[in-house]
Amino acid sequence: MGPDKSFPFSETSEKWEGRVRELFDKIKSGWGPPPLIVTDFWEEVAISDGNHRKEALVRNGQEKYWVIFYLKNKDNKKKILEQTENKE
Repeated sequence: MGPDKSFPFSETSEKWEGRVRELFDKIKSGWGPPPLIVTDFWEEVAISDGNHRKEALVRNGQEKYWVIFYLKNKDNKKKILEQTENKE
């Protein structure tokens, strides 16, 4: 989800910015959003739920956040585990 037409689901820039701005303000006020959900339903690993939250978190300076992974492809799981291990 996003304003870019290359996303599977897109929305106008105005709608995107409005939603992100609202979440940004809530996070700034101390609200902790639910985890992002990442899947590989469509072959590539991507955020399936939480694109607005992710953008609001990034704009608030958040570098790490909770993610729930639901992966069907074992190679994708292996890649993510390797990336996670290399960052700690």
